[in-house]
Amino acid sequence: MNLKDFSIEVEKLMMDEELLRHLHYKPLNRLDDPLDIAKPNILDKPEEELWDLIDFHLVPAIKIDDLEQNQICRMFYYAGNGNPTNTNYLFSNQEYIFDVLVHNDFQIMDKRLEMICDRLNDLIFNKRIGGIGKTLFKRRHPINAPKNYMGFRVIYEFCNENY
Repeated sequence: MNLKDFSIEVEKLMMDEELLRHLHYKPLNRLDDPLDIAKPNILDKPEEELWDLIDFHLVPAIKIDDLEQNQICRMFYYAGNGNPTNTNYLFSNQEYIFDVLVHNDFQIMDKRLEMICDRLNDLIFNKRIGGIGKTLFKRRHPINAPKNYMGFRVIYEFCNENY
């Protein structure tokens, strides 16, 4: 599977109500749960509004120029390093990277960064998304983030065909 097709499959997985709620709903207080059934379902929004929201929170490039004006959560996703396997030149291990940024207001209220990373892992880890076999968790680490934000880089790996 080529990288573009893998990215498309990942995007389908990220069309997840729970993930979108974590990214979108700002907590009003420490007890405000983004998964509360009293909050409107995001996937039930009119199509144009839904895609505006998705394009705002899930970005296939690193776009941070609007973060200082907005207090939001955002996830970037893109291909990382690819390396040949040790056993067969027809295959390579391909990294796929997710950078998760959360405004401090979200993090202080409900540990939103961890919630988003946990949900991402539920959606991606050990799943047959594309390529050969299942997607593996490789590592997670803090990243430099814009002022008033914190972030994690979460890296997964899949086996890709080179033919």
